[in-house]
Amino acid sequence: MTQNNLGAVLQELGRRSSGEQNVQYLAQSVAAYRSVLEVYTREQLPQDWAMTQYNLGLVLQELGRRSSGQQSARHLKEAIAAYENALSIFTPEADPYDNERARRNLEAARRENQVASPKNPR
Repeated sequence: MTQNNLGAVLQELGRRSSGEQNVQYLAQSVAAYRSVLEVYTREQLPQDWAMTQYNLGLVLQELGRRSSGQQSARHLKEAIAAYENALSIFTPEADPYDNERARRNLEAARRENQVASPKNPR
């Protein structure tokens, strides 16, 4: 739980800061969320795992927006994978609200990825 909160705080600091500092905060947020995923497994805590995947996707998507070239494309592809993971639990039947949020962000990340790497759209 502490790492999850840390990820959220670092994510917010990354959004509010500028320059290299925001990228550092966002990268630290990614590391915190990935650490959470070692505890929140899909098998044992599927809802927590899915929400952490969703939050990871948000941070990676933000990193993709603040990066350029191959680095941007890499972050966006990782965001897409995280949203897809979240959607494996957030089904329309089981969780329509989180399904809609994750689906909307997934579609945005796919569009942004096409711009970042037009030769390799996903």
